[in-house]
Amino acid sequence: MIERSTGNLRRQLDSFTLMPSERGRISGLTFARARWNGILKPTGGNPACSVHGVIYMARTRDGNTAISGLASGGTLDTLKRLEASILSFRLQIPQGP
Repeated sequence: MIERSTGNLRRQLDSFTLMPSERGRISGLTFARARWNGILKPTGGNPACSVHGVIYMARTRDGNTAISGLASGGTLDTLKRLEASILSFRLQIPQGP
């Protein structure tokens, strides 16, 4: 699931690397998580720069695929903070009529 969802990242980054995905639970919902890194291609006068990030995905009870978080740039400390915020997510699916 994650591998198919990284197409846009692959187009925007040189030397794209996707680490093997892992599975875990957040608030009772099973997620797949993968870290990635690459070099952001230069655009509009901005130089190329090294970026890294993480992506969490799950299939929700209503059948939709949810992407809970994606980050790039910054430091590894920034990435740790993003992951801490992702782990605080709570899924709310509206009940039917």
